[in-house]
Amino acid sequence: MSDEKKHLIIFTTTDGKISVNAHFDTDTAWLSLDQMAELFGRDKSTISRHIKNLFDEGELQRNAVVANFATTAADNKKKDAGSALEYGK
Repeated sequence: MSDEKKHLIIFTTTDGKISVNAHFDTDTAWLSLDQMAELFGRDKSTISRHIKNLFDEGELQRNAVVANFATTAADNKKKDAGSALEYGK
């Protein structure tokens, strides 16, 4: 993601039960599988299966919508950049 156009948007339902932090880069929202599962109220495996189908059917190109992001563990140590895939567009 470009540092110039990076934003963090927090989506919260009106009842406050679901809150998702989405990274925005220009016109692209980036969400992890966990975030999408929470947003849509589905199991992570369901989201993963749907994404796989989108790739298999050629509706989305993996290199255009998947990015590796470094994440920080609870002890503030960085995890490997490849440990967190996020999906956007």
